[in-house]
Amino acid sequence: MNNAKKVLLFTILASLSLSVFSLLPNIKTRDYTIKKIDLFSDIKKDTEKSATSQPSAIVPIDKQEEKKFDTYSVPGQIINFSAKTTQPALAGFIKKLVKVKKERKGKVRIAFFGDSMIEADLITQDLRSTLQQTFGGSGVGFVPVNDISASLRITVNSKSSNDWIKRNYKSENTDGLFISGNVFSSATGSWLSVKDNTAKDAVEISLLYGKGSGDIMLDNNIIQIPKGDEFNIKKLKIANSVEVKIQTPGMRVFGTSFESSSGVIVDNFSFRGISGVEINKLNDDLLAQINIKRPYDLIILEYGVNVLFRPNDTNFDWYCKKMVPSLTKIKKAFPEADILMISTGDRAFRKGDKWESGIGVPNLVKAQALMAFENHVSFFNLYETMGGKNSIVDWANSNPPLANKDYVHPNHSGAKKVAAFLSDAIMHEANKIDSNK
Repeated sequence: MNNAKKVLLFTILASLSLSVFSLLPNIKTRDYTIKKIDLFSDIKKDTEKSATSQPSAIVPIDKQEEKKFDTYSVPGQIINFSAKTTQPALAGFIKKLVKVKKERKGKVRIAFFGDSMIEADLITQDLRSTLQQTFGGSGVGFVPVNDISASLRITVNSKSSNDWIKRNYKSENTDGLFISGNVFSSATGSWLSVKDNTAKDAVEISLLYGKGSGDIMLDNNIIQIPKGDEFNIKKLKIANSVEVKIQTPGMRVFGTSFESSSGVIVDNFSFRGISGVEINKLNDDLLAQINIKRPYDLIILEYGVNVLFRPNDTNFDWYCKKMVPSLTKIKKAFPEADILMISTGDRAFRKGDKWESGIGVPNLVKAQALMAFENHVSFFNLYETMGGKNSIVDWANSNPPLANKDYVHPNHSGAKKVAAFLSDAIMHEANKIDSNK
């Protein structure tokens, strides 16, 4: 046997021996531990690295499916990634809207989740007004016990005592949070006062609260609040303002709701500085109770600007992996609701002596569209609808301006414009029902 054959034979025998040893567990003696050999560890690491580097959502290979996905870049339209463009996106919600308008009875409820883009009822106040004028309804919907932007909100006058104990998404203990991301615990004598500035006529005012029971004072009368589930509703009065004083310490209160007996109700669930992944912290039982007692027909998710906190980021796989569980939780909790994911708007950063869109904005928009596509929810491309690259700069520098000089947030005029984008898109879908008759 020549030397080459000897080397080859030795290599084969050595590899087989190491393979056998790799199957053995760690061997422990009194003085030593002989660790198992993993002959393929480097290969496994490379494979695992390759797997984790893949996007959390991948465009399907099938050409027809890829063609459907590419519609995500169309501005001004609600995209349901279906080839049947004659059928309305958000079909269940749209059909209910049309029915409520025709019959003038029943409710259509919208939950609008978002970050500081919708703070102080921005965007939602104009969307609510347009939809209620078109399809019926009155009332501002949900109002939290207190809020960081309460003094800036023009749709309600809201005040409360400073002795409420507040927990939220940022707290160590997130038990019992409402879908607003907050829960408030009372002290003896804690109070809140709310006036709905949008309701022309009296509407039904309710107290939304969590576990526990107690007494409240309403119009100088003591009312008992019965013990209930994770989420409960106590109807208080028919009016457009209310003052409530809590007589029992430790009551979990979420806020109040102002809504007409029929028509469109739009709840604003803004929370500054979040990206939407926090939704996964919400209690499943509480969500189930909301779906039973105060169900939604449309859930809108508006996030993204807080994901774009570094100007040169272009890879958002990490965000997809964290956001999909929140999206899954919402879908599971509200199985009858249509869901609309709104992309991030434009966001600019200083570059030298000027401001320019972050280079990763289109990447994030596409990542959000992929999440919507793969999870079978509808999508609205706010970035392209605003005008695409550097649109936030144009908005901020226009006369009159449509955005603040932080080059992130639309101002009141800009928010009104965004609301018009959405209401026009909804009306476009509603008109499909009439045209299909």
